[in-house]
Amino acid sequence: MLDDVRNKIIKLCRTRQKELGLDDEVHNNRLLLEIKEIDTQIAHEYFYDLYEKQAKFAYNENNLLVAYLLGLTDDFDINSDPTYIQGDMPDIDSDFNPIVRDYLKNEWAIKQFGEDKVCAIGNYTTFGIKSSLIDMARVHGKDRGEILKLTTKLGLKDDDGKALTWERALEQHPDLAKYCEENPDVADAARRLLHRNRGMGVHAGGLIISNTPIDSLVPLVRGKDGQHVSAFVEGLHGTDLGPLGLIKFDLLVITNLMQIAIACKLIKERHNIESICALPGQSDWSDTTYLNDPEALVVADEGKLKCIFQFDSDGIRRLVRSGGVGSFDDLVAYASLYRPGPMGKGMHDVYVKRKRGQEEYELHPILQPILGSTYGVLVFQEQILKILNVVGKIPEMHTEIVRKAISKKKAEIFGKYKDMFVSNGQKVLGWSQEQVEDLWDQIAAFAEYGFNKSHAVEYSVISSRLLWLKTHYPLEFFTAILSCEKEDSKVKEYKQEAEEFGVPIKRVCLNKSKVKFAIVDETIYMGFSNIKGMGEEIAEKVVSNQPYSSFEDFLHRFGTDAKVVKPLIALRLFDGDPLALYEYYEYYKAENKKFVERTKRYETTRQNLADTACDALKRESRDWHILEEIQTEGVFNPLDEDTCDILETVIKKYNRSKNNYENKNFENHIASFEEFAPSGNVPDSMKQLLCEVPQVAESEFYGFSWDHLLESSPDYQGGWTFSEFDEDETKLVRACEVHIVQKPKKKTSKKGTTYYDVIVEDANSRSELVRFWEDDYERFQDELEYWEGDARKGNFVSMRLKKPSFGFRNYTFDAPSKQNRWKEIPKDKDKDHRMIVLARPTILDEFEKVETTSHEQLISMETYNRLTIYEFGDNDD
Repeated sequence: MLDDVRNKIIKLCRTRQKELGLDDEVHNNRLLLEIKEIDTQIAHEYFYDLYEKQAKFAYNENNLLVAYLLGLTDDFDINSDPTYIQGDMPDIDSDFNPIVRDYLKNEWAIKQFGEDKVCAIGNYTTFGIKSSLIDMARVHGKDRGEILKLTTKLGLKDDDGKALTWERALEQHPDLAKYCEENPDVADAARRLLHRNRGMGVHAGGLIISNTPIDSLVPLVRGKDGQHVSAFVEGLHGTDLGPLGLIKFDLLVITNLMQIAIACKLIKERHNIESICALPGQSDWSDTTYLNDPEALVVADEGKLKCIFQFDSDGIRRLVRSGGVGSFDDLVAYASLYRPGPMGKGMHDVYVKRKRGQEEYELHPILQPILGSTYGVLVFQEQILKILNVVGKIPEMHTEIVRKAISKKKAEIFGKYKDMFVSNGQKVLGWSQEQVEDLWDQIAAFAEYGFNKSHAVEYSVISSRLLWLKTHYPLEFFTAILSCEKEDSKVKEYKQEAEEFGVPIKRVCLNKSKVKFAIVDETIYMGFSNIKGMGEEIAEKVVSNQPYSSFEDFLHRFGTDAKVVKPLIALRLFDGDPLALYEYYEYYKAENKKFVERTKRYETTRQNLADTACDALKRESRDWHILEEIQTEGVFNPLDEDTCDILETVIKKYNRSKNNYENKNFENHIASFEEFAPSGNVPDSMKQLLCEVPQVAESEFYGFSWDHLLESSPDYQGGWTFSEFDEDETKLVRACEVHIVQKPKKKTSKKGTTYYDVIVEDANSRSELVRFWEDDYERFQDELEYWEGDARKGNFVSMRLKKPSFGFRNYTFDAPSKQNRWKEIPKDKDKDHRMIVLARPTILDEFEKVETTSHEQLISMETYNRLTIYEFGDNDD
């Protein structure tokens, strides 16, 4: 049929060309050129349809000879080139684990295509308030320390959670306002620089590959390591490369791919298998039956999808449970529907109701192949493109242009296609004009938020692999998940999820933990690199010296690095009273330092004497062992008297130095921990840390409490965290169980309204700011101001909060309007359940008894074991 339409267009054009006397070489070549472009764009039906409808355009917008010959327009200029509608240059996004991405971008592409045909994509940093002030202070010769002290207080957001502006910065920070007033030249220059380009960077994953040398198309600069970087940008800050015909390859990193790789490696090593879900002789995951694995689908149907890419949040897991999972396609649909746009229009609810058979619907037979699999609900961008083409007869080359024009509200572009869609739609579907216009309106509404199906499928393949691993190999799965997780509160959440799947996870253990989370004795142990301030390099050194027989052995073989030893003592990784251990550590460090310095002095003296002896004997070797050889074996060559005198003096000095060194070492012998008698002289900062409940040290060095103090309160219910509140889109107001971790701060708004900001922390160690209006602060002032110290902080409470809204990022204490306050809030505060103080955690009372005892004698490790649930050597929970 396509060839028939094409031939008809050519015949019509050739006939009209002869009638107009335009049958010459110039016009023939022009017609041939345009027909080839129409072939490329597969736009034959589009032009023929316009001809059939006898459409007429006011002017020849693209200066096409074909349009002129078909009678679609009355003007044409043979001396001007035609303009074509080009499909937008795509961004080609590919996802990799970080190791593979870096190799492809920095090595493979250059080798494959040539260094002159590959370049990274540049981007530009701009001046912010901090950087402009610091730079202009330097330019004007002002004190750097002074401006740094002022700008370190500046955040990216203001007190209302909005982007910090120059005016708000001066308003919120009077010291900065005073500085700007006293230094108007700095302030004026800094303000003028805001948002201007400051420096050039490199797009993390962006890559341009060309079939011609790129420097003939784009100016290049040298980046780090000499890499070629385009001076033009492509992305949020500009689209300079696309118009040049260059395609941006975005090599993205998805951490979940690394999780899959780690899990597969562990499974193969631990279970002695060669491949995972592989067809015979092929690579892992080549057997795609895992996508619809029955056991994995049951896990998904139950909504047990925490830790699974795209499905980690409580909200999408509720959506999955409500709709159910019977196949891989369901996961693809849910991942596409759980987005602000579709959810804002209630499309996820319609999908679930129709899937469950709770809502009837009808589909036109022509729309059935397009929308049938999603129950008549528009879910994917590809469905829009197909409907525009099948129903509206809009050429495929143009459909993406229409979709983008609708999503960006460019009426001048999509308007001219609407008439074509409505006209053809009535014929194709047999519908009225009103019905087809309604379908167009649905498409227009969906185009603003539709998700690409190929993207959704690719992401859901990653999700399905993780789901399969979680279902069949949970121990290896959770090890991989935790090894890649950087967010402290997520580690706590995933630990709890692992335990629900029967996977035991334990704290850092001196002799069992590895660098990262690792499996030892069918148990996952937290890694040393998860301790704040240690890092992988130090963790590797700790692990390389395992096992350690004692605290003293650790100090002797690992060393006395404070950023390692202090956390390990505070986290109770050694056998003994933490205060005594810390005091012994300081003693050992000081004595060992003396020993090291003494050894250096002795070795220097010994080497100097050896050099003197070698010079006297005319030997090239400078080995100090010659001093021992002279005494035990003598000198075999006859020596003159002077040489003998020199050697005799050297040996006397050597023996005296050696004896002094050995005697000093004996006299200053470093006592063992058992021999050491602690005095109780420990700095207050360390004493506070070591004498406190273990949660204090865990919060500081893990970033979260293994068992939060909240969870030790007899009134603690569980399940009332910020993450669960955030993900429940049906709730705008809800109670949260929190610990007050920062005293209230009084603030005043622009309008003069007084309010108070309080920092609280939930059981997952997630901190958030909660805003109290003055009336509520005054009512609950005692509860909010209560403070037990910098370690234990404030009260443990259940407070009713409102979700952030209207661009604000902070939560607000639930409060009715002033006019309704007297009706909704009881006079008796005890009956006001918006805030309830929870019972004090029992572990605090238990630890206080131990603390009292510790003033009189050292706390026994048996007592610490009972309270901290630690055990030296393997820290069994």
